[in-house]
Amino acid sequence: MFVNAVQSTMYALCAFIYPTGVRATGTASALAFGRLGAILSAFAGAAVITASGAVGYLWLLGGAMLLVAAGLSAVRNHIPPQARR
Repeated sequence: MFVNAVQSTMYALCAFIYPTGVRATGTASALAFGRLGAILSAFAGAAVITASGAVGYLWLLGGAMLLVAAGLSAVRNHIPPQARR
């Protein structure tokens, strides 16, 4: 559930990160790399389960979540706060 929530916020984040002239290309590129990662994660997950079992797989998921949290905290200042009325 949380991974999908982060993925859906990429559209909003891309609107603020990329300049208007390259916004469509930047957004499509970012989402394409995300989908490539989703494909490769199936192979990585199978390799980790084969090598170290379910415990290793859960450690891999936990590490990936920590990397995502670090990445989100690095870009959190790119979206300006909304003005209060």
